Amino acid sequence: MYREEQPNIDLILLDLIMPEMSGEETLAELLSFDPQAKVAICTGRTILGLPKKEQFRRAVSFIKKPFTAETLLTKVRKALDL
Repeated sequence: MYREEQPNIDLILLDLIMPEMSGEETLAELLSFDPQAKVAICTGRTILGLPKKEQFRRAVSFIKKPFTAETLLTKVRKALDL
């Protein structure tokens, strides 16, 4: 879907726990296709709890779950302004 809609997508909100393909695998695939993709990771883990992998350092934002609508809007705005 991202390959087809890339020009219309400014930010990807990616949960790390997903069916079929993990968020980690999805992030690696997205960044291999588009290294400039802006990805905000939504996770219940702390940043320190994430695997120390290059693709996580390339995320533009981490949004800790659970989050409020206000927190989500603030984080998305900051990520889009990068």
